[in-house]
Order: sequence, then C-alpha cells, then structure tokens
Amino acid sequence: MRNGKKTEMIHDYSERDYRTVWKHPRAVFENRFEGRIIRRLLTKRLGWFIDIGAGYGRVYLVYKKQGRKIVLLDYAMNLLEIAAQEYSEDKDIYFVAANAYHLPFKNEMFDGGISVRVFHHINLPEKFMREVGRVMRSGSEMILEYANKRNMFRVVLRGKKSLQKDHEEYEPLHYGTHPVYFQNIAHNAGFRIERTLGTGFFPRFITKKTLSLAPLLFLLERFFDATFGRYDLGPLNFANIKKIGLKNNTMLAQRIEDILRCPACGGELDFETSEGISCIRCKRIFHKNGKIFDLRYEPGAGK
Repeated sequence: MRNGKKTEMIHDYSERDYRTVWKHPRAVFENRFEGRIIRRLLTKRLGWFIDIGAGYGRVYLVYKKQGRKIVLLDYAMNLLEIAAQEYSEDKDIYFVAANAYHLPFKNEMFDGGISVRVFHHINLPEKFMREVGRVMRSGSEMILEYANKRNMFRVVLRGKKSLQKDHEEYEPLHYGTHPVYFQNIAHNAGFRIERTLGTGFFPRFITKKTLSLAPLLFLLERFFDATFGRYDLGPLNFANIKKIGLKNNTMLAQRIEDILRCPACGGELDFETSEGISCIRCKRIFHKNGKIFDLRYEPGAGK
C-alpha cells in the first residue's frame, strides 16, 4: 500500500512452465469446457484482437481467424517465447510483454478480445477494467472470465459470505468476484454485459484415481453448464461484454507499431533508435526481444 492506496500486484509466471498445469487430468477436463464456451461467446468481428494474459497461447487456436490481427499479451516473457516459437509461421500474430494495468496501446484499437484465468489474480479490478475499456473500440466485444464467488458450492459452504457483492481475496492474489460487482465495474468501464455462461462444476472431482468416472462427469458438466451455468451459479463465469458507444469506423491500423504507445506516459514510440524502442515524450527505453515487444512497465520502478 502506498500513500493509503493499494498498489498494483502482478501474479507473475516468469519462473514457471505453465504448460505443465494444463496436462493434469482436471485441467484437460476444464480446458475442454472452457473452449466450448469461448466458441459460443466469441465475436465474429475481425480487425485487431487482444488476448490479455495469453501465456503460451493456450486458447489461441480457438479464436484464430483469417482476417484477424491478434496480439498475445502477457507479463511472463518465458511464456510468450514459447508462443512465439510455436506459432512463428502464422501470419498476423504479434507478441507483447506488458503489465495489464498499463496496456501499451493507443485508445480504442481493438475490435475483439479475451481474458481467461487472469481476473482472479487482479487486486485492482476497477483499474484493470478501465484500462481494458480504454483500448477496446466502441461496439467491440470481449470475453472476460472470472471466478464466481456466488457459485452454488460456495453458497452451501460459506452461506452469506458468498453473497456479499464484492471482490473477495481467498488467498494472496487469488480472488472471487460476485456477479453484481463484476457487472457494476464493467458498466463503469463502458461495457454492457451481453451474455454470461458458467462452467467448472465437476473438474474438482477429476483425479487420476477417478478417471474412470470422466465420461459420467462430462455428461453432468454439460447438463449443469446448460442449466445452473446460465444463472451465475457456476464456479467460473465467462462474460461477453460489449463496449458501449457509437461504432468506431476509423481505418484499421495495418502494423503493430501503429497501435502501440508508451505504457508509462502514453507518448509516441520511436522504433528506430539504436538503444531500442524509445518514448519520444518521457525518453523511457523499451526493447524488442526476437518477435516480442517488451513494453513492461511498473510505476516507481524507474526508467
């Protein structure tokens, strides 16, 4: 806390190969249902598309589409390096290392987006949502997933506490969010919730010892997703949010350089300097490592 205000906290996966997490039986089960929901909520708009917290590109193939320019953004350079190597042959894919509280993009640049497995690590949700709202174009659609603290299991186990309309810290940098609280901060950031689908009812029962039950649990998950998941009772909520306002019809930028800006001061960037990438206004220096634009910025960390 600084000057009585909460400071930004980053849940950094730089020292971890996050791919290993998604090889466990439970994660494989979760990944399957998350993919189904993302496909149902995904915008059909083309243009620029951003994945905030993309990691190694786990869900990239779900939203990859011809005519879409895609930015994979994460704080962990090691995960972006994996993604850059895996999808090095793909056209119109770009990699940016950045702080989600200080997105290095000009205002209203993206026509679509997604952020999965990120919001439950955000300690300043209002600030994060305002920054997301700043970079999304009017009329754009985004999928944002959050851990629903009012899910049916927590209601049974925690009672009234699960009904408090807040952003509750379960453990350090791991939060559950009430749907009403999420709706309010999304609205304040300029978004309208179009549709919400829930999932995650039965992955907790998947272990190596219970793999024989996977077909049954799969059927149960589908049933619960289609019923209780529609009423904000699932452990994970996937919200399709739309940026309110007149549709932005400005010409689509063709180069990644045309949509980037300094994450510290918002100034224009010079990509031709011998030192690296320089901000014309505040003179901060950033770098490009291979295919990755390293535009990470933390307030108070110096230039």
